[in-house]
Amino acid sequence: MSASSKKILLIHPDLQWLKQTRDFLRTEGFMTFATRSLGIALELQAHHRPEVILFALNLGRTNGQEVISALHHQDAHAVLVVLVDEKEKSRLSELAPGSFFDGIVTPCEGKILLSHLREAQVFYKEKNSLFQYMQEYQDRVQDQLEWLIWKEQNKHAYKVKYSRALISNIRNTILQGMGLGSLITRMELLEMKMKKEDGFYIVPRKDFDGILTSVHNVHRWLENMEKINKALDLNYSVETIEPSAFPDIVVKAVHAVEKFRAIKNHKIEMGDLTIEHPISGNADALGLCIRELLINAFKFSPEGSTIDIVRFESPRVVLVGLLNDILSMGGGVTGIPEGYENQIYEPFYKLNNVYDERFFDEDFSMGTGLTIVQGAMQQMGGRVFLHEISDHSGEEGRRRRIMAELVIKKSAPEE
Repeated sequence: MSASSKKILLIHPDLQWLKQTRDFLRTEGFMTFATRSLGIALELQAHHRPEVILFALNLGRTNGQEVISALHHQDAHAVLVVLVDEKEKSRLSELAPGSFFDGIVTPCEGKILLSHLREAQVFYKEKNSLFQYMQEYQDRVQDQLEWLIWKEQNKHAYKVKYSRALISNIRNTILQGMGLGSLITRMELLEMKMKKEDGFYIVPRKDFDGILTSVHNVHRWLENMEKINKALDLNYSVETIEPSAFPDIVVKAVHAVEKFRAIKNHKIEMGDLTIEHPISGNADALGLCIRELLINAFKFSPEGSTIDIVRFESPRVVLVGLLNDILSMGGGVTGIPEGYENQIYEPFYKLNNVYDERFFDEDFSMGTGLTIVQGAMQQMGGRVFLHEISDHSGEEGRRRRIMAELVIKKSAPEE
């Protein structure tokens, strides 16, 4: 970690302690600022944005919770560590719970101080990663609301555009792959090859078997349409899902799509799926949503690439994230460009008409999978988001990936 990312602010009335501690931390690689004045400390905080602030309870006329409030008001991201002597230890319990990260009894050995600082830095990273996610979450919710307002204000133009997209989508789906398009082509070929004899038509057996296969596929396609219709009408009861049951829901969903994973030899990496508190949802609906997002990731990511499943938890929600690499599209839109992040949930809307017949057996096709996922999540009081991110975690450096997020509400505690 570079020195610029290890900024520490010390606030203490004891000048000798300040100098000794500042010099010690600087030798350990910290960029350290020190002052005896809360006013100067607030100026230093505004200018340098230290990650961790160590401060004494008594600073002139201002003390205790007032000091904490002033520091929080200046920068809510900083991690606060209270410095007390043996006589002041009991005063820590008088401070508002959660308003500071840790308390250190001074004087203390350098290695003990460093241990507290490292814990505070880890907390800073976790805390501000969550802050950043919640800000992005609010931005995406606002984008969805703006999209709904735009649709309401432009009803006629949107209906015309949507109707054209729907007709184009259905036409392409019917004509591509192993469905009606294949049947029509095979019938035209058969018409050229068949011979009429004594009131009967003689046709090559191989061609006739091909027609039977196409007819069978059309039946499956019609059954798929019925599955889509039923899925759009499903009503899910919202129940409490215990923490112990949550990982099983995700794992079962992964196992259920194994045949689709094998098509392009994808790898699935699952992080820690344990959660601390119950969530509100429906096990069947969550399983369906995860399956659909996985199949979507399989279809639109390169052969042999890795799908990552991660879990984040905040005080109010649990997030399940699925990350996949982006498959380059020669005849359509690649990835999910900005501006398309809300349109993709519209029924029968597709960013491209590239058809992969290896996924013919999926339950929901024709651009309906994300519509069904969004409907299920909304019934549970949750949300779904798909958007592009820049992933810096790999050895190859920065890469564009798709992040699919299921945001699930935690259950309210029983009174």
